[in-house]
Amino acid sequence: WTEWLGAPLVVYGLWQAAYVLAVDVVSAPEMRRDRTLLTSVRKLASKPYSPLALWSLRAARALRVMGPAEEFDADSPKTKAVFMAVQLLYTVASILPVGAGLVRSRRAHLAFLIALLLLLTWNGANYYFEVFSRRYEEELERRRAKAKRGEEGQGAVRAEGNAGTGGAGAG
Repeated sequence: WTEWLGAPLVVYGLWQAAYVLAVDVVSAPEMRRDRTLLTSVRKLASKPYSPLALWSLRAARALRVMGPAEEFDADSPKTKAVFMAVQLLYTVASILPVGAGLVRSRRAHLAFLIALLLLLTWNGANYYFEVFSRRYEEELERRRAKAKRGEEGQGAVRAEGNAGTGGAGAG
């Protein structure tokens, strides 16, 4: 088990330690000064909560790590610990198929890779639909506003032209 689980968890532990050092120690003054800087914990701890954050909050409350009305606070060591624990669980869950013999069976390996490909394609497609449809709608709204400003400007020009000729029906 040390080969398929132990070594990756050591790498995960080193990565997590480096992340905490970089964000919570080295960059701490800048992080306190500029609340707009986004970290994974700040993103996950901000409302509206993502499905992962909601699940994490429910689990933390069920395990009594957090109180029944307590919310995530990105600066709280407790919130950071909850998200580190969730990342650890996710890492272990990602590694378990290897330990379950996935690498020993060509068919199982192929099925797993196809499932991953389908999942990644689904996630990517959803991202593009969400992001690009929002950008498209914003662009349409910007063009509508520009066209409306243009029509209002042309209406003002027409009104000035009519005023100089005595207006409609002058004669």
